[in-house]
Amino acid sequence: MALSASTVWECRLAGSGSSDTNGGGYVTGSSGTDWSQQDGPKYSLTNGSATTGNATINTVSASADMVGNIAYISGGTGSIVGGWYQIISQVTGTSITVDRSTGLVTGTGVNITIGGALATPGQAAALLTVTSMKAWIKYNASAYVLSTSTAGSGGPALIPSGISTTIQGYDQSRGDNTGNRPTLQVPSSGVTFGGNTYLFAGQGVARQTFVNLIADSNSIANSSGFNLIGAPGVAYNCTSKNANGTGTIGFNNGVPLSCSATNCLNGFNQPTSAEGCYVSTSVASAVGFTTPVNAIECIATAATGFSCGSSGGSIRRCVADSCNIGFNDTLRTSFIGCIASNCNTGSTPKGFVATFSTTMINCAVYNCSTNVSGSPGVNIGPFASGNTLTAIGADPYVSQATGDFRPNANNPGGAQIRGVEIGVFGQTNNVDIGAVQHSDPGSPYAPFPGLTIS
Repeated sequence: MALSASTVWECRLAGSGSSDTNGGGYVTGSSGTDWSQQDGPKYSLTNGSATTGNATINTVSASADMVGNIAYISGGTGSIVGGWYQIISQVTGTSITVDRSTGLVTGTGVNITIGGALATPGQAAALLTVTSMKAWIKYNASAYVLSTSTAGSGGPALIPSGISTTIQGYDQSRGDNTGNRPTLQVPSSGVTFGGNTYLFAGQGVARQTFVNLIADSNSIANSSGFNLIGAPGVAYNCTSKNANGTGTIGFNNGVPLSCSATNCLNGFNQPTSAEGCYVSTSVASAVGFTTPVNAIECIATAATGFSCGSSGGSIRRCVADSCNIGFNDTLRTSFIGCIASNCNTGSTPKGFVATFSTTMINCAVYNCSTNVSGSPGVNIGPFASGNTLTAIGADPYVSQATGDFRPNANNPGGAQIRGVEIGVFGQTNNVDIGAVQHSDPGSPYAPFPGLTIS
């Protein structure tokens, strides 16, 4: 046997008893009590001894509440190599039986730790060895700080190859989605990376999902944020910060949803589909979105907002603001309902750079030194004028200074881009040019309350 696919791991910042040699997990649906959702262990036993069956350990402390918990078993005169085992049954006051052989045939003094959270995201990720397992990371006002550049205990959170799983952060209760998110951070000194390393990463062809997490590279060379390779990988409500060393990346590949890259050299690199994502950086030569296949309702404030091309793509209802170049196409990109604004700094400021294979539909510009450089093959919409765009008449945003990119009600201004984007065929709806729609009376419900991704 092996650990159950229904195993759920818990990680809490060290200091109150959490440890990477705690039990750290529980199998959902078991008959016992989940002792992983606390800092320290429930049981720390040192009186185990071998029986004739080496998956069974004698202990007078055996009790029914242990069943389903993951136990960290180690040591003893039989020299068990430390590892995590599921308690699948017990005989009260006599013994526990775990999911597989511990390797202990003879000996006494076995250490059995049941309950208590793991202490590092790196260890929690390493234990996601069976598809459908999950790891929860509890928020703390202090960051989880790396002690090593090697993935695993104290290091980056690298999910084993080929495992489809989820790592999700929370505040006080699992799935609460309050806005407080746990941070995995590189220290300002003492940890170095020999090559580009991601703080949160999947690998292989399976889908890994990251939710409600922050990766802080702390401006350390070769330290990047999230690697969303796989089937592809997904990140929701995550932030990558300070990935601004040479060649570093905020989010690589995959499907980032409602994520942000702050102070990163390359915010979103080759996303399969980025939706609702935001880049804010003053890093020189930074790129918000590099060769995205698709980007929908995204915002970039970077030296280059959207660097497109390679294999083309579709950039839909996006904003490039305060860039040197807002939208730059080299091959077959479609810009639909996009707006470039305040692109008037740097050596060659331009709103859009187009080629004969560029498609521009319902695009707009405001306060750009050059509205469109080059000649798009297709250019249609309310602001299209030959191969260029006619600028809207005034500041269109509720508050560009505070990052509120909803179109305001002014005419000229935001009213010019309200309700003029492409809607659903045969339906009447209200779609604005740009990433954020203007406010109308809406639902009383918050988006995704109590979000849990399983």
